[in-house]
Amino acid sequence: MPVPCRISIDAGTAITVPTSAFVVVQGTNSASKPIRLKRVQFQSNQTGSTQQTIQVQLITYATGTSTGGTTPTAAPVDDALVGVYSPATAFRAGTATLGTTPTNKGMWYWNTANPFDLVEGLLEIQDEFAVSKVWAFIIPSAPGVSFSMTGLINFEEFG
Repeated sequence: MPVPCRISIDAGTAITVPTSAFVVVQGTNSASKPIRLKRVQFQSNQTGSTQQTIQVQLITYATGTSTGGTTPTAAPVDDALVGVYSPATAFRAGTATLGTTPTNKGMWYWNTANPFDLVEGLLEIQDEFAVSKVWAFIIPSAPGVSFSMTGLINFEEFG
């Protein structure tokens, strides 16, 4: 039975997106638990006067990054499971170090003055990733100006 989980990519402190390619969040699935993405939400601190349109990609890597950024921890959505179940997917967020051999699974343009919100079931995201798979949401091209962002990812972990 899948366990609904959530991760805050910023863990309460906004991530600064530099003017270079950037890994917003990377997930590395455990060797025994595949996942299904349910919802991806990003917000920026940019308003109408500072907005920009940037590209966001969902990719898989042959080898993910293990340096830079932060290592936020996911938790079950259900409060009754917090402390009982620990998601096995490992995360890294906010790093300019990209993984190797990326495969593009989806690409969108995000106007940073508006929320970026993808929901499973609308066929906008490849929603299932197998055991041991490394997947990531990246900004592949340098934004015009640096900005701050926050976000949540909801997923189900199987196993």
